[in-house]
Amino acid sequence: GDRIVELAGGEQSVTAGPTLTVAFSPDAIEAEIRALLLETGLEIVGGPSALGLWTLAVTGEISPAEAVGALQGRTDIVESAEED
Repeated sequence: GDRIVELAGGEQSVTAGPTLTVAFSPDAIEAEIRALLLETGLEIVGGPSALGLWTLAVTGEISPAEAVGALQGRTDIVESAEED
């Protein structure tokens, strides 16, 4: 079902569909992350948590498993990625 996610700015985002939990590399720059999200059809819907984890919604034509694989392939930017 739909989940309400509280974003850092106090806004709320309703996400329907699969989400992933991702840890980005501390040296990853925002432009690289943004480009990766655009090319994989993912959108940030929450985070970072106290542990530095982000919640990403799968919005494109890609399956959650394919999205995890694409993220895990980018070890220069992504430390870990898993389906929620």
